[in-house]
Order: sequence, then structure tokens, then C-alpha cells
Amino acid sequence: MFRDRLLQEMRKADRGATFVALLFIDLDHFKEVNGRVAQAIVDALYPADARVLPALLSHADQAMYASKNAGRNRYSYSYFTRDLQEAALARQAIAADLREAIVQRQFEILCQPIVSLATHAVHKAEALLRWRHPTRACWGRPSSFLSPRATA
Repeated sequence: MFRDRLLQEMRKADRGATFVALLFIDLDHFKEVNGRVAQAIVDALYPADARVLPALLSHADQAMYASKNAGRNRYSYSYFTRDLQEAALARQAIAADLREAIVQRQFEILCQPIVSLATHAVHKAEALLRWRHPTRACWGRPSSFLSPRATA
């Protein structure tokens, strides 16, 4: 029913040369909040951001996740931008490359000793992950291809 009503509004906007704003309201811990507090309000605009319903919903969803990434437990407002779309496409490309890298065995782990300056003895070691990508050369640090949260 939601999609049907949204499509009707999109058609009305086309006839009247107007816009439809799609607002997503996300509630963190909905059962606890019980509808009292909205944590993230986001929007995507038809037809400026998308001309078809699946793309409009996807763009509003991208804005919602951008708002969530800005931090929970606070009020925020985000709107869809082309930068969000480009970032989402880049993440999808990296994810596909990472899956392929596993299959093609493009990762290598190097062990690096950590030596005590006082005793000159090896007292621990760290593991370094390197990605030997066929077209992007060697990606030295995981932070160059993983999000900061994934490397923590």
C-alpha cells in the first residue's frame, strides 16, 4: 500500500510539475522508545533525486544510513546527495573486489618483529595484511580498503 500511494504521489507530481519529498524516520530501540522520539529523519526528493520508485527508496535509505553513521542517540537530519551515491557505489566495488581477492588469493600476511631497544630481543610481533591487487598495485594498509570500524 505504501508503494502504491507513493507511486500515486509521484504521478501527481509529474502532472503538476511539483516535487514529492520522501522522509524516512528511523527509531533506535523502537520498543523502548515506543514512538515518542525520532532519532534520524532523512529525505530524498522526487524527481530531483530519482525518477523511479526503487531508486527513490534506495536514495532515502542511503541518506538514512548516513544519518545513522553520524551517531546514534541524537537527533539528525540527512538528505540524499550524489556524494552518498558515489560512496555507495565505491563501497560496492570494493566489496566485490574483496570477494574476488579472497578467491584469487591476493592477500598476504607479513609478520614483523617488534624488538625491545633495551634488550635487543624480540618481545612481540605484529601481523601486516597486504592486498596484491592486479590493477591497483599493492594496497599497503587495510584502512585503504576497509572502513575504520572494520580495522579496529
